Amino acid sequence: MWALIQNGTVAEITDMDPVGRYHPALHWEPCSSDVSEGWNWDGEVFSPPAPPEPRSRELLKADIDRAAGRARARFVSPGDLVEQEYREAEHAAQQWQDAGEPSDAVPPEVQVWADAAGISASAAAQDIIQTGQSWRGVLSQVRGIRLQGKAAVDAATDADAEAVAQGYVDQLNALVPA
Repeated sequence: MWALIQNGTVAEITDMDPVGRYHPALHWEPCSSDVSEGWNWDGEVFSPPAPPEPRSRELLKADIDRAAGRARARFVSPGDLVEQEYREAEHAAQQWQDAGEPSDAVPPEVQVWADAAGISASAAAQDIIQTGQSWRGVLSQVRGIRLQGKAAVDAATDADAEAVAQGYVDQLNALVPA
């Protein structure tokens, strides 16, 4: 095996003798099969790279927060203020239902959904309210995973903190609409 050395680091490994195959200005060194890209060459000996510095707990918790944000976003149509639009439609639908669903006072938030979906105003109001309840359930689930994850990162040993955080990021990434 041979290692291509660039700036004291193994850039490439080949099992073919590089003599005559590559430009002579390239620096190749014979190496054992355990050497891989990224290893260091000090002019005499190959050595593995130093392990990366562990990421701070604050960065790991920020990873969890970002994963929670992406999870929430998967359940809402994209766009600015869409969540607020949903809340207002639900509020209007609930008020209308509480008032006995007067046919002469259908809120525009309900009527536009009824027209778009081809359903009655009553069915549209019920659908809007059920969607809001589902959304709150998702928010609650995301919040629980997010807060438990951040607490678990704080409680983890330095050696385990990254793996602990990744486990919660993976849980949040797995949340998808049905």
